[in-house]
Amino acid sequence: MPRRIGISVQPPRSREERGEVIGKVKVAEEVGVAAAFTAERWGRDQFTFLTELALETQRIGLGTGIAPVYGRSPAVLAMTIASLDELSGGRMTLGLGGSGARVVEHWHGEPFARPLQRLREYVEVIRLILSGERVVYEGEIFKLDLGFRFEIERVREHIPIYLASLAPRAVAQTGEQADGWMPYYWPASRYGEGLALLAQGAQEAGRAREEIAFAPAIAMTIGDDAVSARAQAREALSFYIGRMGTFYAQMLSRNGYATEVEACRAGWAQRDATAAGAAIPERMLDDTTLAGTLDDVRQGLDTLFERGVDLPILTLPPGSLEETERVLGTLVQG
Repeated sequence: MPRRIGISVQPPRSREERGEVIGKVKVAEEVGVAAAFTAERWGRDQFTFLTELALETQRIGLGTGIAPVYGRSPAVLAMTIASLDELSGGRMTLGLGGSGARVVEHWHGEPFARPLQRLREYVEVIRLILSGERVVYEGEIFKLDLGFRFEIERVREHIPIYLASLAPRAVAQTGEQADGWMPYYWPASRYGEGLALLAQGAQEAGRAREEIAFAPAIAMTIGDDAVSARAQAREALSFYIGRMGTFYAQMLSRNGYATEVEACRAGWAQRDATAAGAAIPERMLDDTTLAGTLDDVRQGLDTLFERGVDLPILTLPPGSLEETERVLGTLVQG
């Protein structure tokens, strides 16, 4: 029986790359990949690219993975995702997250203040707007009192909202509010702890945990040479620990890797990327990524499904369209 997997797609940096990536997403649709999620940093915006994907595909689910709750108002996000949902025939998911202080403050020029409360209010305001009811909202951050009503004909009653949360309070809040949980680099051996936090939040909101899809983003590196593929995966993980703020380092420390995280960050502090990567042992790499040959990754994916994953969101494979078809087709069929 085919397995339900998603892919993570970075918006392309050039016209040539744009055509290649769109071609790969179309191949993913053909082999049965369930969904493609875009992201953005400080290059091409993801919503323009999602528009292109919506027009070039027919069945594959599409979504943001993630859109930060800074730089765009809740109303702009609601209008955009509803417009894309209409354009795609009801295939959109809105993935939201806080991003980080470096991007928010030094790219968007906004203070990185109260991210958890901001995320809560974004979800509430977006849901209110998409409901079609008059928008009257009294929050700690947003106060909307003129009673505007959303002027668009919706193609479905509910657009799913997924949250990319890492801290315990944020995961519990995801259980309260969201349709899905999208962590990144969360160790597979600690999925149980994360799902327990999710269940706690769901229970407080009178919901069942099973109402929330578990859709972790998984860093996937595949190569005929397993050693080389794992070296690439280790380099990327090391970068996230040492150079992407503190969120990933703190999450991994809480989940059993405090010693390794400290050693990795010490390497980066000395500007020694080799030492930083060497601080990551094999077991940590296996616990947080899928890296090795295609067969290694296929078997690792089996384990993730056994641990309760509903929709693993995998890195889009590099290489030709034929290679993309081979890799994703194999992983979908199991």
